[in-house]
Amino acid sequence: MRRSIVISAAVLAGLGLSSAAVVRADVADEFHLLDQSCVVDQAAGTATFRLSFDREPHFFLPPGGADQPNGFQIEIDADNNTFDRPIEFADIDSIVRGAEIFAGDGIPVRDREGDGGSDHAGGWGPVRGLVPFELVGTTLTFTTGLGTIGDQDGRFRYRVITTDQGGLTSEVNAAIIPLPAAVWGGIMMLSGAGVFHRLRKRSFC
Repeated sequence: MRRSIVISAAVLAGLGLSSAAVVRADVADEFHLLDQSCVVDQAAGTATFRLSFDREPHFFLPPGGADQPNGFQIEIDADNNTFDRPIEFADIDSIVRGAEIFAGDGIPVRDREGDGGSDHAGGWGPVRGLVPFELVGTTLTFTTGLGTIGDQDGRFRYRVITTDQGGLTSEVNAAIIPLPAAVWGGIMMLSGAGVFHRLRKRSFC
């Protein structure tokens, strides 16, 4: 089985594979991503994501509330796995919508465009699939089929963002790089979290 490693944009730059940069977020009273990883099992055709937050997330509606207090979103670019340029709207093949967990059916994975069929779709397209997840303390884990996120070969890049009360709080860019076994043993899984720094074409709540 070929194993794949997820490497953050900042580390890719250090390896000479990209020029993207990651900036730390330091607002202590907001919900942030602390660490993330993704392991691709090409034989099984799956990708397992693991997200660790700085506090236990509130993914369900408070009594009388209308909005999910904390959320996350993963934007998948299935056609590239380098950061010679940023992930643009047109690059996105699917969106993992952690901002819709409160609906209670799992985590929706949506198309980039089309009729979302829900007021909670955030302007994104129809649901490609619903993914079960496990939340233990501050860490969320889920496994999705590669086809569900629009990928075929296990090589892709993605952006993870977090939100607090609808506001963007942190961002990380990462890529899946298949590596030979000899190299795998010498490289650690690395990630970074940073502030979101530009306007976007879709909402996150």
